Amino acid sequence: MSKQNHSTRMYESFYNLDDKPFEQKADARFFFKSEAHKHALANVRFGFHQREGMVVITGAPGIGKTEVMHNLVSSLPREKYVYSQIITTNLVADDVLNLIAVSFGISSDGDDIDSIRKAVEEFFLSQVVQALVEL
Repeated sequence: MSKQNHSTRMYESFYNLDDKPFEQKADARFFFKSEAHKHALANVRFGFHQREGMVVITGAPGIGKTEVMHNLVSSLPREKYVYSQIITTNLVADDVLNLIAVSFGISSDGDDIDSIRKAVEEFFLSQVVQALVEL
């Protein structure tokens, strides 16, 4: 047994955990709400419930930005909301737009950026209309 595997199992045993708390993929079940995280989560929830359209969280790597978002998303009913998460840096606007289209499964009439922009806009407008109809 490797030293890392042994210490991980001891950690899980000591804290009576059923799963590993430190994995590459964020897990909302292990979200620790420090004061800073509570504040960030409250701001994100406020923006979300005010229908701000987009909320941006910035900060140094490893401080919990992804965990804040996972915490919010895990509290939403999947059948009622459409969302996507894009985690990347140093992209130009066109690349971000392409990632948004791909993440929501949006296809366009062409490969040019104007067609993609139009398709993304129509998708989001259709989501707004659908939400208003459900009210």
